[in-house]
Amino acid sequence: MSDKKRRKSRITFKSSETFMFPGTDEYFRTTVKLTASQLVRLRLHDFNASFTALQAYNVGLGLTEAITNSCSHNGSVSDKSKSQMHLEFWSTLLQRNESFGSPEKSDLLQILRTGRNFLVVGTLLDPDPAVEFEDGEEPYYDLKIGLEGQYIYLSFGWVRWRFTSSEAKWLAEQLLTAAFLATKSARAISREKA
Repeated sequence: MSDKKRRKSRITFKSSETFMFPGTDEYFRTTVKLTASQLVRLRLHDFNASFTALQAYNVGLGLTEAITNSCSHNGSVSDKSKSQMHLEFWSTLLQRNESFGSPEKSDLLQILRTGRNFLVVGTLLDPDPAVEFEDGEEPYYDLKIGLEGQYIYLSFGWVRWRFTSSEAKWLAEQLLTAAFLATKSARAISREKA
């Protein structure tokens, strides 16, 4: 759905952080932004992705689950406990304030494996595709979240990004914050129309 067709909100959000390319001394800028059209935009260096509020929520929870599983074998019991509390907090907060609309069946992520081989997979519909497809094809892409040694990875199709646990935690928090604010703005828009 294009920005012109989306309802506009006065609630926006933007947060940026500097991440490091693994195994190098090179850094890149990561930005999460909630737009007035209620899309959550993610920019990793020169790569862009857009999410609906529900997609951002699911990806944020998936990253948090990955951190929890990473703590199971890399961290202390205290780290795992904090990560689980973080996951429960966001799950509860967003479920209480849920106004995601009806989810696309394809927008749901599934945990396939836990522990050292943790893996979340799903297929997401791009809410703001950069390219229009011919023959009415929908712009779907595969998304995976998993563990790779000491890193947590997030794959968009064939594009894979690796993060430290602290980077993944920051990214999860920003995606979940944007999803929360998008649900708030959706409610405000509904009240204004009523």
